Amino acid sequence: MSLIDKIKKCSFTPVMLMVGSEGDLTEQEKEQPRETTFLFCALTPTVLRSSQAIALGSGIIRSIL
Repeated sequence: MSLIDKIKKCSFTPVMLMVGSEGDLTEQEKEQPRETTFLFCALTPTVLRSSQAIALGSGIIRSIL
């Protein structure tokens, strides 16, 4: 399922984009969002620079909402 499909299926309106470093988040950093309704998605099959991920993720979310 694509990121766009996942966002469209969400029933909640607050949206937060969380971007980690190019080296990924630590397990501890991933654990807290997992305990909530946070949805983990990859924007692309490749690793992006943080600044590119923020721009791409923000654009996708803005175009849907």
